[in-house]
Order: sequence, then C-alpha cells, then structure tokens
Amino acid sequence: MASYPRSGHEITVRILSNYFGSGMFHHVDCHEARNIVPSLLRNMNCHKTHDFFLNVSKELPLVYSVRYRTPIESIVSWYLMNFSKGLWGTDKDSIDVFKPWAQERIDYWKRFANKWIIDRGGNDFHYFSYHEFIKDPMKEMTRTIVDVYGEACNEARLATVIERLGVSKKNDIRTFRYFDESFFKSLELQVDREMDRIGLPSAL
Repeated sequence: MASYPRSGHEITVRILSNYFGSGMFHHVDCHEARNIVPSLLRNMNCHKTHDFFLNVSKELPLVYSVRYRTPIESIVSWYLMNFSKGLWGTDKDSIDVFKPWAQERIDYWKRFANKWIIDRGGNDFHYFSYHEFIKDPMKEMTRTIVDVYGEACNEARLATVIERLGVSKKNDIRTFRYFDESFFKSLELQVDREMDRIGLPSAL
C-alpha cells in the first residue's frame, strides 16, 4: 500500500484487520526501500509505505494499492497528527513552523503524485481516492478486497465492520488555526498540473 500520509490508510488497515481477522491479516510499515526485505514479503499481506525518500520499487512481486488525497487536506491533517500523537512539542505549534513545513510537504506531494499516481503501473496497481472512500466506504473497501486481495467480498460482514468502526472526514481545513486561503492557494498552484491530471478538486 503506497499512501501519501493522511490519505485513509489507517482506517483502511483497521477495516481490513477486522474484516479478515487478526490471525489472517498481517500488516507492517516499510517507509524506506531498505526496510522492504524478502522475509517481510513472505510473512505479511499488507505492506504500507509513504515512500518518504521516493526510492521504493514499483516492480516488487506485490499487488499495489495506491492511496491519495487532495494535498492541502493531507498536509493540514498531517500537521495536526504530529501533535495529537505526541510526535511534536508545543514549540512547533506556530505559523512560522507550519508554513515552511507545508511547503516541504507540497514538494513531496508533487513528487509522490508523479511517481505513484500519474506514472501509472500495470494490472497489479489499483488506485484509491480518499474522497471516494469517504463518500462510499462500502464500495471502495469492496474494491480493495476483490481487486487487491483477490477475495470474494462478504458484504454483510464488511458492512458490520464499517458501521462499527465508523468512516468520516475528521478535519475541516477552514477551521484550522493557521488557515490562510492565499497561502493554501499558492501551494495548490504549485501542483495544479498534477491535481488536474489526477482529477482532484481544490480543497478551497
């Protein structure tokens, strides 16, 4: 699973784990090429990568699930997660930290989008938009189970799991404490070609 951060991979993994059962579903994070080793390929059936260094191969003997989201929403959610999970201290909670950090993240989004989404792979690559997932989680998770895992979907079981876990969009960027429409527009302009190619709407 190649996913730009905050594109729905965490809830996707939770749904799959609950659907298949913990004894059948084995997940590991592999964010760098050097972390992806043959033993992991044999023993795990979900390998998640954010490909931070853009060096993860697209030619591994795997079925690829590529997940993405409108960049501004991803970046805001990622920034907030750094605090909610205790990864950052309050000293980094300022607009002076956020703006250069967001610029770095939009540069990474551009490179990730070109590598993983625009330069499409073959039949073993399947693409999932966060926005479509939020709109119809049943449809998108059925597609994951059938296309990525090659299993017939037990719709009743899947519906029960989705209802129990809940699927919803957690953040509204306009309520973000450092919301700045002109700044966010300037970020989107840097990736307007990629967003147009992918068919992603503006977050603004």
